[in-house]
Amino acid sequence: MGESATCDDDCTLAECGDGVLNETSGEECDDGNTLAGDGCGATCLLPPAALFNGTYFYQALAGNFPVPAGYSWWGDLMADGVSEITGGTLSWNNGAGGVLSDSAPEIAYTVDAARRMTWPGGGAFNAQGGIASDGSVATMSSIGDTGWPGLAILVRQGGTFDLSSLEDTYHLNGFCIDDSSDVALWGTVTFDGLGGATEELSGNANGVVVGPTPSTAQTYTVTADGTVTLTVRNLNTPNQGGILMGGDLVVLSGPTDGEAPCLLVLIRHSDSASASVLSGNYHIGAFLAEANAPPPPPPPNFSSFTGTGSSDGVSTVSTNTGGRINIDGVVGPFPATMTNDSYTVAADGTLSVTIAGTTLVGAVSPGGDYAALAGGTTLGSFPQFWFFVR
Repeated sequence: MGESATCDDDCTLAECGDGVLNETSGEECDDGNTLAGDGCGATCLLPPAALFNGTYFYQALAGNFPVPAGYSWWGDLMADGVSEITGGTLSWNNGAGGVLSDSAPEIAYTVDAARRMTWPGGGAFNAQGGIASDGSVATMSSIGDTGWPGLAILVRQGGTFDLSSLEDTYHLNGFCIDDSSDVALWGTVTFDGLGGATEELSGNANGVVVGPTPSTAQTYTVTADGTVTLTVRNLNTPNQGGILMGGDLVVLSGPTDGEAPCLLVLIRHSDSASASVLSGNYHIGAFLAEANAPPPPPPPNFSSFTGTGSSDGVSTVSTNTGGRINIDGVVGPFPATMTNDSYTVAADGTLSVTIAGTTLVGAVSPGGDYAALAGGTTLGSFPQFWFFVR
């Protein structure tokens, strides 16, 4: 009658190493032996690195200094589930009107038991962060061990999509960089399921809070593999990225026409969310611009960090940013300081968190597995963007 906790579906006793995968008994793999280090652990559990497998949409933003200027990347990376990103194709916006493309390099990676992931490669791909418990979404920051601060978000590809896959309202959070301002964005985008969208956005531009803007018509496309293009920021500038299976999360970067580089996250509206949706432990990646009023001050101008946080599901999210921080290319440990910050969640999933004297606004996904925040919403606060993965 099928497998049980003690019996395989061929009516033999369930035993690690018998070569029969029995998930009911708690096995994640069974390759017929009990050796570690071969992709299936001696106890028939997958190693943490196995979470990072398949093809991922890759979206990233980095801030140069002391210009200030930025780069953005978009494309795909293929992970082998063992120890290496084996390739892919990436395009990037060089912040000066140029758009280039090339094959992605091979990049080593590690994942520990706490699902902290490290890419110990060089240059733009030296990054640290964390991956979701099902391996579907990852956040990486401190890009470039001696290079630019940055933030990357990866979404696993899977499923079949079309224009109707985005027929709904989404929260939008993001960050854009040009030669005169650093802008954190928050607001909404509503997709009609036919290729049209309307956006209504607010922002923090060098510490000056603007918006919300009047509702603006835009266009979007969706290909069968989940590749999405969308024009935003009241400009006809297309950003490209991908959609997560199920359609609750879209991540975009670009623009693909060489305009000001951006990284954007869209999270589907909820129907009846509450504070309990944001609960549990999260990996956090963040990107900030230390600019209070135009023109931007001298360096330090950009910083990014990785850390962890936990939410009580009631009113408090505790962030322990004891990870790594990159301040204008100088990378080091972020002091393990614990802060307890108040938060609220509205019925539509709108998330507000008060941190360091300002409020960040964004959204938590309907299932609570990821969240995004941008701000601050008070005059003089730093433009910033945070991404959470449970």
